[in-house]
Amino acid sequence: MPHLALQAIALARETGRAVKLMMDRTDHMLSYELRQGSRIRGKVGITQDGIINSIQGMWYIDSGMSSTYAQAMTAVGLGEAQAFCGKCKNWDLDTMLIATNHSSQAPIRGFGGQELKGALIPLVCTAIRAAGMDPYEVFKKNFVKAGDSYIWRDYKWWEVRSVDFTAAFEESAASFGWKDKWKGWEVPTWVSEDGKRAIGVGVGVHGNADIGEDPTEGFVKLHPFGSVTVEMCIGETGGAQRHAIQKMVAEVMKVPFDGVQLVNSDTHGTGYDAGMIGSRGTITMGTCAVRAANDAKKKLLTLASEKLHMDAEELDTEDFLVFPKKNPQMRLPWIAITGTPEMTITGMGLYQQNFDKPNFALYFAEVEVNLETGEVRLLRALEGTDVGQIIDPVNVRMQAEGSFGAAGADTALFEEMVMDKKLGRFVSGNMIDYKWRTFNEFPPFDTVILESQFDTESFHALGFGEISGSPAPSAILMAVSNAIGAEVKEYPTTPAVVLKAMGKIE
Repeated sequence: MPHLALQAIALARETGRAVKLMMDRTDHMLSYELRQGSRIRGKVGITQDGIINSIQGMWYIDSGMSSTYAQAMTAVGLGEAQAFCGKCKNWDLDTMLIATNHSSQAPIRGFGGQELKGALIPLVCTAIRAAGMDPYEVFKKNFVKAGDSYIWRDYKWWEVRSVDFTAAFEESAASFGWKDKWKGWEVPTWVSEDGKRAIGVGVGVHGNADIGEDPTEGFVKLHPFGSVTVEMCIGETGGAQRHAIQKMVAEVMKVPFDGVQLVNSDTHGTGYDAGMIGSRGTITMGTCAVRAANDAKKKLLTLASEKLHMDAEELDTEDFLVFPKKNPQMRLPWIAITGTPEMTITGMGLYQQNFDKPNFALYFAEVEVNLETGEVRLLRALEGTDVGQIIDPVNVRMQAEGSFGAAGADTALFEEMVMDKKLGRFVSGNMIDYKWRTFNEFPPFDTVILESQFDTESFHALGFGEISGSPAPSAILMAVSNAIGAEVKEYPTTPAVVLKAMGKIE
């Protein structure tokens, strides 16, 4: 946390001694940065065939007393709004960043996406509701497709080059059973015989083109005795990105996975990379690694062609051996090509920022509401996406499951830092007062993950992770509204919020 580092530096300078600052859980919760507040006022126009064709309004962002990335998060959120309403040609959505007497705000998983979508989707749904249309069908029709365009945070127009996510929409909806469960706006799917409980369903959608943000450079080295080294600045954050890059390079070079090694990240010894942010790793790092591996492979086969008096196109390499494609039995080890003294072949890869391909997340929620107490229980959730070629099956599913609670569904239900507005102090700075879902309270969570072929060099794949929780809050808000028969417009949907929406309390 930057502010702790500054405090440690100040104390070290004052005392002339090394300083170590430690925080327990309560200290951390009471002093750490929070997600930005978000509110939107506006108007939405929709055509008779379900196209969102105009959005006008003001998006208010609460930055607290300060914010490290407020402007960038606002810019990304506005780009994501265009991905959500990909057919809209009339935009007049302004923004206002407001400093308040509140804890400082910072990026939380979603980087502006959940903040805007949590407010924008319910706003758009006011028009869909007034038109009497199915929100799922409208979302499917309007989500950005190839040939559409948007302005991203670099202030440039980008023409979208993406797959059509319609198949992901339809397979996810079928798996959830949306057609049978959706009964209409503010109409429950089921009501108990005693009228005390009701079930409702909702849907949310999200997409983000930051998966192509920022440049990456790296090198792939082929060693004569049969091994491959990748020199790229790839940190391991738990998503197995290094593992994925090893897979890609091993596939290009046709060598065993354990024959590829990655060096430890070091800004002095490895090329530039912006880091594991925005789900950018698959496209940016993957493309860079594939280009570097192909460059090294080309150099190896060019060198082999000179020694074997054959065109490089007639040769190939596999298991650290070079061979003619028409005579694969005649194989030579790499060292026979490079010669002695040993010579390492180095390939270079470079990726430049590109925002023409957004990723996609579709979220369905089913909730049960106690109509007497206002308590909401999440019965089932399903998330659908299309990531192109799956590089790591376990981790792509875990990206969806890992965002279920924090920064996902429970943002809509009960996660909240409660502040005493008179004292300006938080009163929920512990794991008793801060509501948190325990493991035995997790509902069934399903995923539908398609593998279309995206136009990317990283094996037709793209990143998915940061956005996975972003569409959940608006889906749950819709589900609660449908269950109780009244529109809910506030997060989290605590019992007090639900009862207020039903007119049972002031």
